[in-house]
Amino acid sequence: MNKKIECTCPNCGAKYEKELYFLNLTMLSQFRLVAFLEGISFLLLMLLAVPLKYFWDEPIVVRYIGTIHGALFIAFLYYLYEVGLKGGWDARFNTIAFVCALVPFGTFWLDRELEKKAKELNSS
Repeated sequence: MNKKIECTCPNCGAKYEKELYFLNLTMLSQFRLVAFLEGISFLLLMLLAVPLKYFWDEPIVVRYIGTIHGALFIAFLYYLYEVGLKGGWDARFNTIAFVCALVPFGTFWLDRELEKKAKELNSS
């Protein structure tokens, strides 16, 4: 949710519009969903598709699950940018959130942290 406000330059007095970014609960909920699905796809890739490829010579499963996982990972990065960076979260939390996407079961821990942020946002 963006809001435009009118500002005045302190040096020359010129008026201009500035766009403010406000994090809304819907965007955070979408980020939580994408993070959860990305975590599931990562586990499916590592625990199902890779063993099928190397032990039973079925590489096609990696192609399908890998494609889905790749799309979800890109969506995760998009939401991390939209929610984390534009939402004003500190760099430490954004870095931890990124690392969680690279570690198995990391996005499930991240979901708990995002739930806390959602409660903070809901109470304000």
